[in-house]
Amino acid sequence: EMMLPLFIVKYEGIISRYLGETSIQLDKLFEHIKSRRCIVFFDEFDAISKERGDENDNGEIKRVVNALLKQIDNLPSHVLFIGATNHQKMLDKAMWRRFQLQLSLPQPTKTMAIRWFESFTTRIGHPLGYAPSMLADKLKGFSFAELEEFALDVQRQYVLGLPESEKKLKSIVKSRLEFWQTKIQTNN
Repeated sequence: EMMLPLFIVKYEGIISRYLGETSIQLDKLFEHIKSRRCIVFFDEFDAISKERGDENDNGEIKRVVNALLKQIDNLPSHVLFIGATNHQKMLDKAMWRRFQLQLSLPQPTKTMAIRWFESFTTRIGHPLGYAPSMLADKLKGFSFAELEEFALDVQRQYVLGLPESEKKLKSIVKSRLEFWQTKIQTNN
């Protein structure tokens, strides 16, 4: 059984502050993927597929959404296109019609978050300084993606601070918890 290549597209790699540049980036991406059997995963899809009726956006995002709709319509059947968003209400209505299947993933329960943290610590080979149940309590309401971002942030700070960070893991986790709790409250 042949594995299809996976292309992960993050909005910061596509969106440009220069007018017209975002559409050019999208054209290059779609030209590349059309020629092969592959899976294309757009993370934070709402960043480039916002509702075109939004009065707060300039004309550029409308042009980008129109270009993206055309590109998706012209994809060959051997390309599997996946978009992920935490803000489904922001997506343009025409974009929704392009997807044959729409899945909604619920927020993780405390038990699910505990299991996720246990799995993450097994993956990285050391604990995160606090019990998974305490982390799950502190990060209640976080999506799995946000739990992953938090844990990777802690791991990055830990690795960058080695060897001293081995003694300071709890303080690293505590400061990153404060940061992430503030970040999520600001975004919601």
